[in-house]
Amino acid sequence: MQRPWEADRLVDEAQLDVLLARQFPELASLPRRYLTEGWDNVCFLVGDEWIFRLPRRELGARLMACENALLPELATRLPLPVPRPEFRGVPQDDYPWEFHGYRRLPGETLCRAELGDEARAQLAEPLGRFLRALHETPTADFPGLPLDDNRRLDVAHRGAQIEERLADLRGLGLVGDPRPWRRVLEDVPADFRPASDCLVHGDLYARHLLVDERGALCGVIDWGDAHAGDRALDLGVVHAALPASAHDVFRDAYGPLTDLQWKVGCFKALHSSLMILVYGVDVGDRALVVEGLRSLERLAR
Repeated sequence: MQRPWEADRLVDEAQLDVLLARQFPELASLPRRYLTEGWDNVCFLVGDEWIFRLPRRELGARLMACENALLPELATRLPLPVPRPEFRGVPQDDYPWEFHGYRRLPGETLCRAELGDEARAQLAEPLGRFLRALHETPTADFPGLPLDDNRRLDVAHRGAQIEERLADLRGLGLVGDPRPWRRVLEDVPADFRPASDCLVHGDLYARHLLVDERGALCGVIDWGDAHAGDRALDLGVVHAALPASAHDVFRDAYGPLTDLQWKVGCFKALHSSLMILVYGVDVGDRALVVEGLRSLERLAR
């Protein structure tokens, strides 16, 4: 099984200690602890207020540069909080990449909040309003915004990955007959060509949505994959993370969508959910495993 999340280098608290002492000495005396890591970055809490993210692979460093350029201005235009990098670190000694720190956003990631379908349905309207505001933001206002260079909605490429992941998970005993999910593939034309006229988050799933203690949507994080692309890409989170009973509420809040955009969003949800599940199994993240399995249940036809 391929593991695209494997790190290029180890990043630990000792590395952070050196970087803070040299570049941000005003923070060096604060307590710090490891929080979590994903495919691209390792996250630490510094004091009670600051999240520092350090890339763990070259791709993560490139994505962070996109965040640093985008988020300060974008944060002023959206109806939910997003990170605003305030500390921007530079390569130093044997650490080769830029890194950043931002004020901690309150809330817990949706995949760890243990919300049932009834509570998740309440996220549909604010999520719809948020994505409408994001997708209506002119891409021309961000001249350095990249295009999709990762074939995120390439039906043949991603469809082959879906088949591979279904086979991996079937071998692990986590899924059975793949036909309920193959019907999602059949809904998207093989010659589909994604648009590139919309500012999209690019990696929107339950781990990147924050909810507060009441279960209300309160933030959106991890913007490294943002680009000028197809709005259908961000619709995947609706299919994967919300019950079908909430879809009409989302669409009313978001605005007009074509049937094809909606189906492509479901295609994206299937690919993301399989990747989340395989990744969660590989790194031993129970919350992501549960999220991935529940998402697949929602997507089965």
